[in-house]
Formats: sequence, structure tokens, C-alpha cells
Amino acid sequence: MKRKKNILVLTSTFPRWKGDPVTARFVYDLAAGLTKYFNIYVLCPHTSGAKVHETIENMEVFRFRYFYPSRFEQVSKGEGMTANLRRGLFPKLQVLPFLISETITLVLLIGRRDIDLINTHWMIPQGFLGAVTRRLFKVPHLMTVHAAGIFALMRFPLGRPIGKFIVSRTDDIVAVSSYIKARIDDLVGYDTHATILPMGVNTQKFTANKDKTSLRKRHGIKSKYVLLFVGKLVPKKGLTYLTEAMQYVTRKNKDVELIVIGGGPLREALTEQATSIGVSQYVKFLGWVDNDKLPEYYGLSDVVIVPSIVDARGETEGMPVVIQEALASGRPVIASRVSGIPDVIVEGYNGWLIKERDPLELSNKIEEVLRSADLETVGANAVLTARKYDWSETAKKFKEVIDRAIK
Repeated sequence: MKRKKNILVLTSTFPRWKGDPVTARFVYDLAAGLTKYFNIYVLCPHTSGAKVHETIENMEVFRFRYFYPSRFEQVSKGEGMTANLRRGLFPKLQVLPFLISETITLVLLIGRRDIDLINTHWMIPQGFLGAVTRRLFKVPHLMTVHAAGIFALMRFPLGRPIGKFIVSRTDDIVAVSSYIKARIDDLVGYDTHATILPMGVNTQKFTANKDKTSLRKRHGIKSKYVLLFVGKLVPKKGLTYLTEAMQYVTRKNKDVELIVIGGGPLREALTEQATSIGVSQYVKFLGWVDNDKLPEYYGLSDVVIVPSIVDARGETEGMPVVIQEALASGRPVIASRVSGIPDVIVEGYNGWLIKERDPLELSNKIEEVLRSADLETVGANAVLTARKYDWSETAKKFKEVIDRAIK
């Protein structure tokens, strides 16, 4: 019998502990799905309160320390590297020890775990480290490209040569949307032939068979219509435009409320905005919610809103995981026509697409959907769509890419 190949997943984003409500878990879920086919090892940054070494769902997880005492580790805590590095000088001063520690631990694991392939997530810094490692140790490198790293390289003066260096030392590339693939190709100046493969969703966890009435009663919700937003409170999520849209929606319909799940640097500004335009009684900011509780909030909602934008820095989403979660929960989505969203949302079938940064168009679409759309039919179509993105299917497709890269 052939031994399972040893795959090392190198990522800057990984849940700190079970039920972590802040850190995105799509890398975790993908890696867990791949344990059916491979021995999976994960290397990610340490964060205060997390274990340095643990085995969870058949994955051996190593978290490298990069600053002491650990409670002062700032680069990758909570909401991710991009947000943390914008918070001030202290996180930036930790970047060099972060990279040194990550590199040393990576090299040690390659030898100690006899690694057959490195799967990096994000072009910077993991993709770069994977490229260097491939060059030095001849270990195949599969790079998964999400949004943040590619946009950082596009802004950086030396981004193109660095991007070319990384891509030329990568055996295969996965882009999470057609939009991200196009950005990679633009960066390096040629067709990289990247495989387009969105991250998946747990369709056993996010399901449509929930009693909306009882869920609303349990959470004290009395409004007839409930809109839901889930995500970090950062500019590219576009929540400021949804908050403004609520001003128009509630002029015509007082029996509606917006539930906002998530936290981030814009929390205070968004709360003040809701108050200043007179919609604070219609917008509830719940902060972060335990990941295991999220299905309840999808279940009690009527429509999930994803008002993403291309922000002032030119950044946007790769493919918002909230879309797959909403669809799996049988909830139609109203989303901006940006990034990879049109890859999944089909107008009038499983949701609706609107222009970004346009509160009036968004409010009109919300009113139209709540007033006249057949939400039950669209919700059923949403579930059918989500089945294609179940983690078991995503992991199977990802396995094919890994097999190709190792050969």
C-alpha cells in the first residue's frame, strides 16, 4: 500500500482554538477535508492563548512564536495581518522576527516530517517562502491565492518582479475566483493557467432546515423582515453603504432590521453613522459571534447582504465565504457586482447583484426582494448551488491539483 503523501499547509490565518469567532476558518476547513487523502501538517503564527503544538481533526498544527512575551504578538492576531499592520508601528516592528521564525520552522518541518508538497496560502509572505523553499530544497509548491497578498504586490514598486519570481517557482496555482486569477495574470504579464477553485462550506453545519420563527423568538427579534451582514468591519466590506441604504429602506418599511455580525476598526464609526442618520434602532451590531452559533443567525434571516466594494487602496474580496454559508443555509444573497461574487451569484436564481457603493440601488433591491421575490424558490436554488461548494467536493478538486503538482 502506498503511503499517504505529507502535505505542509503554510498560512498566516488559522483559528486559534475551537469556535474562534474572529479568525477566518476556511484554511482550517480545507486542510481538514484534505486529511482524507493526505497527512496534513499546518504551520501558522502563534497567538496569545493558542497552543504551540496540537493535533486536531487529524491535522498536526505547529504555531511558531515570533515575539516574547506572547501576549504582545501583534502581526497575525485576530482579524489578520493586513488589518494589524495598519494599526501602528509596533506590529510593523515584529514583521522581521515573524519572517525569520516562520522560515526557520518551515525548514525544520520539511526535514522532520518528510514533506512532499508545500501548500501556501496568500502570495505574501507565504507564497514567497514557498517559492524560495522550492528552489533550495526541491519541494513542490502549490500556491493558493486569496485577495490580500496579490493587492499588496500590485501596489509595491517591485511587486511585478517579485510576483514573477514567486509564480515561476510554483508548480501549480489555485485562485479563489476568476477575478483573482485575472489579477495574478495582470501582475506577471502572462496567463498563469491558475485553477479557479473557491473555498468551500460545511453543508452539514449550514443547513436550510431551521425554524425561523422559533429562532427569532429565542433571540428576541420581533421584526417581520431580517437582513443579515457577516464579516469584518473594514472598508472593503462596504457596510457603510448598507447602513446608509437602511435610511431609505426604513422610510418605507419600519418592520425590518439589519443584524451585523463581526468586528473591526470601523465598528465605532459605523455605530455613529447609524445614529447620525437615524437608523440605530434598525441596525444591531452584535460583534463577533462564536462560529458554532452562526448557523442560527443565517437561519433567522430572510436575506443576506454582501455589499463589498473596491476600496481606496484598490483592494476587494477574493470570494467572500459568507456567500457560500448563506446559500447553504437556504438564504438568498444580495451582493455587489465585484471580485469573484458573479462567479457564484446568478441574478434572480440564487440571489441578486447590485452596483457597488450605491446605497439607493441597494435599498431599492432590498425593498423589491422583500416585497415581491419568491424567497422560498430562490432559497431552494441557493441550497442547490451550495452543494457544489461543500468541503468534500472542494477537497476532492484540491486533491487533483495537489496530485498534479507533486508529479
